[in-house]
Amino acid sequence: LQLPLYLFAARSLRPDLVWESAGYVGLGQRVHSPAPAFSSETWPEAAGVLRQILTSVLKGIRSGCFFPHPDICRPCPFPDICGSQVEQRMRHKRHDPRWAVLRQLGAID
Repeated sequence: LQLPLYLFAARSLRPDLVWESAGYVGLGQRVHSPAPAFSSETWPEAAGVLRQILTSVLKGIRSGCFFPHPDICRPCPFPDICGSQVEQRMRHKRHDPRWAVLRQLGAID
């Protein structure tokens, strides 16, 4: 989400500039990728997907939906937060109606 959020912020803060493209370049990379991750042609669709993702995430946060999910959280950078029972808690909470927020995120291409 970092690059599209930065692009959204740049486009919002500097509407006077023409934003042609945005892409990723790795440190030490000698050749630029031929296709940018986002271009002026692909941005409208990408902005719509970004809006869907952020809406789902915010809806989940506001409802207190912080369900650990082993498929998403591997490798986990914060194992002490969820503990070793993450799979068991996920199975226990899978019928919670707030889980739909996470399923919505999984359905976004």
